[in-house]
Amino acid sequence: MERPKFKAGQVAAEVKKAGFTKFRINPEHVELWRSEDAKNPAKGYGADVAGTWYWYESQINRCVELCVAAGDKYR
Repeated sequence: MERPKFKAGQVAAEVKKAGFTKFRINPEHVELWRSEDAKNPAKGYGADVAGTWYWYESQINRCVELCVAAGDKYR
């Protein structure tokens, strides 16, 4: 079964729904995925499909984890 895929804007929207209203695509999501090397296919956070990067739900979950760890920074 194919895993659901999300564009960066969708990732940011899901993180916002989780209560982190200051979380945006740029710079927050970009900084987080770069610091985590999340576009490394071996990490399993997403995939390149015909030249466009899509994120898996595991990336949304990881962003929420990192936002929780950051305290009120993204609230």
